Order: sequence, then C-alpha cells, then structure tokens
Amino acid sequence: MGDRVSPIFTQSWTTLPCAGVTVWHAIVEEGQVKAGDTVVVLGSGGVSLFARRERIEAMNRAISRHALRPVVDRVFPFSQSVDALRHLQNVSYFGKIAIRFDQNAASAG
Repeated sequence: MGDRVSPIFTQSWTTLPCAGVTVWHAIVEEGQVKAGDTVVVLGSGGVSLFARRERIEAMNRAISRHALRPVVDRVFPFSQSVDALRHLQNVSYFGKIAIRFDQNAASAG
C-alpha cells in the first residue's frame, strides 16, 4: 500500500470517515495485505468504495503531505454521552464531537 502512515489511534484520528478507518483496519492492520495481493470487496457503499487501493493511498498521502489534523471541538468521556448529545443538538460547536471509551472502566464493571 505504499508508505505507511502511523497508526490511527489518537482521539482526533477517530473522527476520520468511518469507512476509511474500517478499510484501513481490515486491509492493512488485520489482513496484512501486501502489494500484489488480491482483495475481493462486495457492495457499493462507503466501505467498498473506500477499499480501492488508490483511495487509501490518496488519503494517506493527503494526511502526510498536508499534515492534516481533524478539528475536534470537544471529547467527552463515555459516562457523559448524554451531555455529548446535548452539545451536538445545541449546534454551537465547530469540528467533531468525540466520545472517549475508557476500557479500564469497562473491565471494572
């Protein structure tokens, strides 16, 4: 897939298009697809459209070349999901609203 971009795990990167991140994870991280491998993708929606190699490479080039960083208005902990929805509904935000899931809290419950 060309030069690899560092893994997408920071809070701001979680706001990238879900289809792009899904494809990246399935093909690059889990599938370990290499140049010359064949991947069959079924469907006509977001994930299957994003799965074309040139689209993933274009996304990676754009991120690297332009040092793109998604604009994040606010990050809420999962326990404040209702507050996050209220913040979304009041339409006074600029950028993405993210919800952080704390795995330590989930395993304790």
